[in-house]
Amino acid sequence: MSALETIKSSSVGRPRILTKELILKTAVKLGLENLTLKELANELNVGTTTFYQYFESRSELIEAAAVYTLSDIPLPQDPSLSWHEYAFEFFETIVGILSENITYLQSSQHNGYGQNVVFELTEIFLQAMADKGLSPSQGLKVFQAVSNVSIAASIQEWRQQGLYGNSTNVYEAVQSAFKGIEPGKLPNLEIVLEDYASPARVHTNILLQTYFEAIASERGEKIANTRGSTATSSNTNNGQM
Repeated sequence: MSALETIKSSSVGRPRILTKELILKTAVKLGLENLTLKELANELNVGTTTFYQYFESRSELIEAAAVYTLSDIPLPQDPSLSWHEYAFEFFETIVGILSENITYLQSSQHNGYGQNVVFELTEIFLQAMADKGLSPSQGLKVFQAVSNVSIAASIQEWRQQGLYGNSTNVYEAVQSAFKGIEPGKLPNLEIVLEDYASPARVHTNILLQTYFEAIASERGEKIANTRGSTATSSNTNNGQM
């Protein structure tokens, strides 16, 4: 049984009505940030002590739920996608999951099934790249680029979400906050404020596009710059990418 299957299987001898997978899915649905066992128990209509039949502690449950999120990532299915289009879609999926469950970035990946899930996910991605003509070395460069940039993008999006306040988007929030700064106090930032106030995904898309262009160059290819649009052009997007 693979790691992905193991984490989703219920334990032998445990009540059929409540499985480990159901607990993890419910935890993810409620959101891992500040999730309490009482809140989870109320949602599942069980007592909080029930969870200790499956997990030794709340932290273990949260970590397992974070890993479960990773194991359940939907992969791009369109066979016509080029390798960089596939990678961009994969990137957007990861960022969407991580920015909503930032706890995953704090979870240890050195437990048994956690690291195995990462290995298997990497293998699936490398095979997808191989099917599109990339060598394992090239595929790994793409995977590492997506992984590294997605972490940065997720943290930035999570941070920007905290800036919203009564604003409808990041751009509006930053512009509103900057009005409280004494005119002329931050002259250089004032010049580039339009770019500074743009959504995080604009900048990380540009960064990822740069990675992909370098990999394409190694392969003797040129790829269209379809995601790395200028930051200011996105301000009409209400801060969403």
